[in-house]
Amino acid sequence: MERAELARQWAGALTQVIYVARSRDEVERELLGYIGQLVGAVTGEDATADRAGEVGGQMVAFGFTKPICLQHSVELLGTAMPTLPELHCVPDAPDRVMTALGAMAAGFTSGMRSRLFAEQEDIKRALTHAKENVERDLQASEALFREIFTASSVGMALSDLNGTLLRTNRALAEILEYPARELGGKSLHELFHPDEAEYLTMRYQELLDEDTLPFRERRKLLRKDGDEALVYLSGSVMGIRTGRRGIM
Repeated sequence: MERAELARQWAGALTQVIYVARSRDEVERELLGYIGQLVGAVTGEDATADRAGEVGGQMVAFGFTKPICLQHSVELLGTAMPTLPELHCVPDAPDRVMTALGAMAAGFTSGMRSRLFAEQEDIKRALTHAKENVERDLQASEALFREIFTASSVGMALSDLNGTLLRTNRALAEILEYPARELGGKSLHELFHPDEAEYLTMRYQELLDEDTLPFRERRKLLRKDGDEALVYLSGSVMGIRTGRRGIM
């Protein structure tokens, strides 16, 4: 058998089990080169594993990455290579061929390991990039929220699950006629008008139920001086996993 014919048979065996985005002629030329390297490993004075091992790595790089590609290659070449004319006079040619194919298999395994490591690194970089994008988007969203929260003419407050005010904006302080710093740390329930306190406390507790929708109702709150402030009161849950809920 001639090298070109062996390359054709090898290409036929591999293209039956894997697709590579190359023409059949390109595949055959690539494999013909591999055969030359393997023959050199069998006949050369160094005879050896390095040249044959390189073939295994080159197979992986070219796209022959399925284990069955290696299996078909060893089965075909182990039988056919000793029949090549240039190996007729090589002592113990079949044994030398199998030694070369063993080195090729080791090179294939090493190539696959390197490929897997590279893919893992690519995935790691992609995940890191995605995480950085999410964090960057989150920071931008938080900055936008702070800007809206601070500058809005609508009174807003965030409280914890017990109703303690964690954050209020200037508009709410003006509506209730409080110095802004005095609202922080107060209980939300202190701002409910006595006529509304029982109902609003119930509505506020209901916000923790998963099926409860945010509410928006016309209700009365207490100003600092004890007068009532008639407002449209909206309440909704925000960041329940962090133990916070908000009302505005």
